[in-house]
Order: sequence, then C-alpha cells, then structure tokens
Amino acid sequence: AGYDVVIGKKNPLPELTPEIVKEGGKTIKVFKLEVKPVEFEIFPGKTVEGWGFNGQVPGPAISVREGDRIRVVLTNETDDKHTLHVHGKKKPLEMDGVPYLSQKPVEKGESYAYEFIVVNPGTSWYHCHVDGAHHVDMGMYGPFIVEPKKAEYPFDREYTMMLDEWPTAHIHIHEEAMPMEEHEEHGVVTEHPGEPVHEHPMEEKPKQRDWYPETYNEYRPVYDTFAINGKSFPYTEPIEVKKGEKVRIRFINVGSQPHFMHVHAHKFLVTHRDGLPVKTPIKMDTVEVGPGQRVDILLDANNPGVWPFHCHNINHVTNDSIYPGGMLFMMRYID
Repeated sequence: AGYDVVIGKKNPLPELTPEIVKEGGKTIKVFKLEVKPVEFEIFPGKTVEGWGFNGQVPGPAISVREGDRIRVVLTNETDDKHTLHVHGKKKPLEMDGVPYLSQKPVEKGESYAYEFIVVNPGTSWYHCHVDGAHHVDMGMYGPFIVEPKKAEYPFDREYTMMLDEWPTAHIHIHEEAMPMEEHEEHGVVTEHPGEPVHEHPMEEKPKQRDWYPETYNEYRPVYDTFAINGKSFPYTEPIEVKKGEKVRIRFINVGSQPHFMHVHAHKFLVTHRDGLPVKTPIKMDTVEVGPGQRVDILLDANNPGVWPFHCHNINHVTNDSIYPGGMLFMMRYID
C-alpha cells in the first residue's frame, strides 16, 4: 500500500552514560548535564528554538537502579538561570532543585551538583524548576528511569515516550497599545508570529512581587504543536516489534494538557502509574496521561502489520491544524 512513506523517522532517545567514581568508600554514578541553546526542526518546515540538556530535546535518558548513589552535575551555558528537579523521587531538600527554597538558581557559567541515593524505583523525569511553565516549554526535560531491584513484569523490548505541547508563537498583553516594529497590533494584544522569541526589550516588564525572591514575566502560551520525544509526525520515531513479544512503553507527560494514548487493533495492560505498580492491572486500548503523570503499559504484539499509536484528542494529531501530524507514531512489526 506504500505505507513505508508514512512510517516515521528514526530519532532514538539516547541514554546518558555515567562516570563511576569512588569517594570515601562510596560508589557514585556521576552524570553531567549542560544547558545549551538548541534549534531544531520539529516537523517538516517548522523550526523551533529552545534550551536543551546536552544540546538536545528531550535531554538524554538517565537510567539507574534502585539503591544507586548518583550525582548529577548541572552546568548552565545559557543567559538565563536554571535548576534541576528530579520529579517524584525522594531526596534531601537541598537536592530538590526548587529556586530560593532549596538552592539559588544556577547562573551562566556556574555548576551545581545534585547527589542522593535513589530509594524509590519507577518511571519519572527531570526538568528545570526556574520559571517552570516557561522553561519546560523550552524543552528543558528528560526521562529519569529507576529500575527496581527485582523485576516486576518480564518484557522483550521497551520504549519511552515523552508527551509535550509546544507554543510556536507567543501572545503578549500590553498595558496600553503601542507601535512596535515588525509587530501586528490588535488593540492591547500584540501577536508574535513564528518561532518563540524570549527577549522583548520594548515591552514593559511586570512589577516585582514582594512575596517571593524572584517572579517572572507573564507567560501566556498558545499550544499549536504536539510532540513525542521532541518531534511531531512524520518525524516521530516508529517503534518496531516482533510477533509474540511483550513490549513495555513508558508514557511521560511533561506538558500542560492531558493526553489519551490509543493503539489500533491491540490491547495493553496498564501496569504502573507514577512509577508505582497498580494494585489491579487493567487491559485497555486508550489510557489518559495527565500533566506530570507517568503511565507504564505492557503490550502483547499479536497482530502483525503497521498500526497507528496516537493521542485520541484528535486536535493533537495535527501540524498547523492539518491532519495528520502531532502526537502520532507507528508500531511496525518486523521479521
């Protein structure tokens, strides 16, 4: 049927290799993350700019085992401030990455080391916690996977899927209408077409609030692009399976909207939510993944072919409001 032309694009999510060091009789896995500006094509003809860990979106996967002592060294190579927060994992307060509560933000050229023993296993993620809604929307996130000491469900292969929405244009509200070069003016609303622009020197910044050490400019995103692992279809990577295999897929929602992940002509078992085994696993073909949530599924590959896997909010399966696109990838059987 010629389906090969719409399979997708190879775009593997790399895993970060740690350096193993011994200090004071302790073995430590050391991971290094640098925040850098990035620019990439999210779908054909659409280029976006952001910040990426190690220059990529999503950042590289950090995979460890329950009981490991880890150290994640964050270095900031951008003009903004950043921190690192490992979502959903028990740790000391000063390792939690919340600006002004557990640490000062990391300035350009500075580094900060996050060190703790990983005590709770499961699927999670890491992200910047400075101006959180804005910085995560810039691509500052990556998977954080903790394997349990004892495996709970056998599987033959696995995939991690990070779900996210991107605002490829911003709308800013001004206190009064004013002419601005190369801007279209609509009363007090000025629309910025094209890729995100994060410096608007002509705009009046909001007054500093006195109840927190630092607050940030208004951020009013308009989400018009939907991505899996930083790409929209047809740039999403297909997953490959063989008949008879059990396939584990980890869904991680790093965005601001719920997504309803659906597979054609198959059922899957929901085994974990937020890194924890569910008391009663349920067979489904559509599962909701809310903002910040993680859902692990186990799929029986028992129906050979090429099958769509997508968010069933169909508006999320478009590029520039044109179907197909967005949160869609293919599951392809191979020999």
